Amino acid sequence: KQARLFLIYQTLDNMDGKQARKTGSSSPLGLMFDHGLDACNSIIGTVNALCAFGISTSEEHLWILFVFTFCPMLVFYVSTWEEYYTHKLVLPVINGPSEGLLIGASCSIISWYFGRNFWHQTFIYDNVIASLPSSIIAHGSNLLLPPFGSIQ
Repeated sequence: KQARLFLIYQTLDNMDGKQARKTGSSSPLGLMFDHGLDACNSIIGTVNALCAFGISTSEEHLWILFVFTFCPMLVFYVSTWEEYYTHKLVLPVINGPSEGLLIGASCSIISWYFGRNFWHQTFIYDNVIASLPSSIIAHGSNLLLPPFGSIQ
């Protein structure tokens, strides 16, 4: 259900700005309203991600809650601040309003299909790293880094 709501929100959020620019009805008030709703959605999206990943509110997970809550808000604030001063919204190729919402919807679908415990498994370590020969793991750093003291 959350994944559908994410995708509906993303579609409507992307359509309203394009329609306003196309018809010439965009305004600073509309921009502020749109960004205000996006700011509220960043909090809702964060709570959805925390639920999808099954992160508890115990004291040992407080740093995860902090990072999940404040990083999207910080990025949103900085990009809005930049847009205010430069009058341009410059987003990278992979960004929050488009791909970020798709990733959030995908994580919700994965949690719905496999369950929240999917995110707490160690299958990458168990299936990939543990099956590597121990000599590769022990000497792997020698393959990636030059010997100590050889850099001049």
